[in-house]
This record gives sequence, structure tokens and C-alpha cells, in this order.
Amino acid sequence: MQETHLVTVTAYPARDDARVAKGALDEAGIESVVEEQVARAKVRVQNVDAIRAGDVLSAEVPTLVEIDEADEDELEPECRVCRSADVTKVPRALLFALVALTAVGVGYGVGRMDAAFFAMAAWALILLMRGRWRCNECGETWN
Repeated sequence: MQETHLVTVTAYPARDDARVAKGALDEAGIESVVEEQVARAKVRVQNVDAIRAGDVLSAEVPTLVEIDEADEDELEPECRVCRSADVTKVPRALLFALVALTAVGVGYGVGRMDAAFFAMAAWALILLMRGRWRCNECGETWN
């Protein structure tokens, strides 16, 4: 099975339940994979087969107890402008902590804590307006 666009259609607390679900999908002609993890076993299929797989599982194995959330892995982010996968997450909290510490230090040193407070508030607003992700190829930022 090609593992390029797999999605989790269900997850079970017992791997035997996941294997029963896989058997039902195989009988319906849908290729599937069981991924065993610490506290669950995920049943994954190609994204184009996901809806049909859900229908098959609902009809063929309705007695299996599913975990409420299948806990789908987050997809890798991609630049919305140039579609590059070369993106990095901007560390807002670390940057704000560095600016706040500098502002408080300077404010304390010159006896102007009120100015330090306003400097931190301004940086907080700037960081909130700034994007969380940044494309290393085109420079675009987004949340």
C-alpha cells in the first residue's frame, strides 16, 4: 500500500479490534493499515477511500468500541503563497520573554518601570499581529 496520503478512519483501544476492522475493509476492497501505538491501534486508509471506509465499518462492524477521538496527526504546514514545505515556527513566547526581560531590566536601571510596562505591552501587540509560521523561501508569515 502506498503511504502518501493515509488518514485515520478509526482507532481502537485493542489491536485485535483494529485487525477485525481491517479485515472488514479488506473484504470490501479497501486497502488499510493498522498502526499500533501505546494505548491504541489506528486503522488508516488512503484519503480517497476514507468516506467509503467509514460506511463499511459502520455497517460491517458496528459492535466494536471505538476511541472517541482518532487523534489524527497534524499535517506538515505548507506556505500558502509558494507551496513550499520549508517553513519554520516563529517562537513568539521566547521572543516576548526576551523583550520583556530587557524592558524590565532597562526600566529598573533608569527608574522608569512605567515605560518598561508600555514597551512590553507594545511588543505583545506586535507579536500577536505577527504570523506564527514563516516560509524560508518567500518570507511569507501566517497564523
